[in-house]
Amino acid sequence: MRSNDASLPRGSRSLSIIAVILLLYGCAPVMVAPPTATRPMQGTEGTVVLSVTGNTGRVAQFDAISIKQYVKPEPGVAPIKGEYILRQLSPGLARDTAFFVGVVPAGEYVLAKFSHDKTQRYINLNDKSIERIGHFRVTAGAVSDLGRIIVTPLNDKVVVGRSQRVRSNADLVKRFAPESAGIYSSEVSQGWVGPRDPTDVVEEYALQRPVGADAMTELPNGWVIAASRLGTVLVRAPAGKWRAIQGDSLESLLWVKQYETENSLLLAVGEFDTMLRLNRQGQMVRVDSGNLPPGNLLFVDGNDAAGWFVAIQHGKEITVFRSAILEGGDWRQLRKESVEMSFWSGANQFWTWSTKNGFAYAVSEGRICFYDFQTQQWAERKAPKDARIIRIAPQPGDTLGILTSPGGGVGGIFASNYLSRDAGATWEEMKSPFRVKVAPPYLTPNGALLMQGGAFGSPEIQESRDLGKTWRRISDKISLEEQIVVLPTKGLFAVSSGSLSGIATIKHSEDWGQSWRTEYSNFDEAAYDAQKQKSK
Repeated sequence: MRSNDASLPRGSRSLSIIAVILLLYGCAPVMVAPPTATRPMQGTEGTVVLSVTGNTGRVAQFDAISIKQYVKPEPGVAPIKGEYILRQLSPGLARDTAFFVGVVPAGEYVLAKFSHDKTQRYINLNDKSIERIGHFRVTAGAVSDLGRIIVTPLNDKVVVGRSQRVRSNADLVKRFAPESAGIYSSEVSQGWVGPRDPTDVVEEYALQRPVGADAMTELPNGWVIAASRLGTVLVRAPAGKWRAIQGDSLESLLWVKQYETENSLLLAVGEFDTMLRLNRQGQMVRVDSGNLPPGNLLFVDGNDAAGWFVAIQHGKEITVFRSAILEGGDWRQLRKESVEMSFWSGANQFWTWSTKNGFAYAVSEGRICFYDFQTQQWAERKAPKDARIIRIAPQPGDTLGILTSPGGGVGGIFASNYLSRDAGATWEEMKSPFRVKVAPPYLTPNGALLMQGGAFGSPEIQESRDLGKTWRRISDKISLEEQIVVLPTKGLFAVSSGSLSGIATIKHSEDWGQSWRTEYSNFDEAAYDAQKQKSK
């Protein structure tokens, strides 16, 4: 089988040339704005609303959607009359989901292109995809709410389809774009001309293969949990079998933790203030997020005695909140951090993790902040030599691995590796076996020090039994894209989001990095075989 949709090419200078040519011929795309109280729909205008969820690590949420006027194909009739671009509303509230509202002339349209400005990646829908998804109608003075569109990998391709689960964006618009919420007092329709095509099983396919495994955690009973896309918690039995637990949410989950109550097992949080708990009947149930401001919930921890804590990102700011109770909480701000890009220092990142006595977070500028549940006090520590943090790897107990930069966003051969076994109170510099350093050190429970490296197409893992004095290569089966996770008793895991190839995996090593077995993957072998047969 072959994907009907394009892969994700990068933009180029030719796009600018094409845009100039279109402008000369009077066919340049028109950027449209959402209706507001001060600028409502007028005359023959109508409003189109839709949201897009990406089940892929290859591109961040989309910034813009192009729609084209639909003309029924006839011999000698040009299929395109005009093109309009819808911009994302309320950016920064989600990692993988975006919603769009725009005023366009009444008429019939098709989806044509999804794009992401920063990475210059885009998806152009081909004729087969457009036919499968269908066309929609915008009526003067009314709202056409197209529901949710799903984008998911099919090996190295991507496919796009309509969602059966999410068929209205009213709640998103009313909560996260209140300036445009008044449109829902107008006539509202689903917009699509005709039902969802029986061959459009993109959503069902995506739900079988959610991408990502964040906040991987080992439970006391030996099970392992991880947060994933499409409202999914991945659960691993001790024998190594992974399964997906899903509710009715399609928003990406970004953190998951054990949450044992009378009728609860797990707690997960994610995009658009999403809070879910897994009850003892095996159902994912929504938790009232109280008065939290809109944003991406990156982290949750706490208990009824110490209170509950979340980290929420909105745009370029991350705020830590506390509430005495979890459900319907009255959340009060504790701290705020900026992740705004700096010209001088480069990317600013934020990492957070649970500790033995509470939780901690680190920021690129080199600060590591710890919160103790019992004392209710913060403790702040610095990265070694006050250096900037490129990556940090929290590990069992009080162990931290860290990769630092001398500043200015410089890494690679100028980076340094350090290890702390007392939660950052003291640091030991680890001699690296690699000239170009790309990852922090990992200390396994059996005392081996591991480093991941080998740039320019030859990735490998090296092991030291004397804290970096001597090294030996133990594996070349891990790419630099894969993130290593050290768990207390379950060995090592390596997680890939498929950001380069589209193939996301979870690998496991029972011998501390020497051999690896793929336990979870979104690779579709049947589709791959069918594509090979078709290409012969």
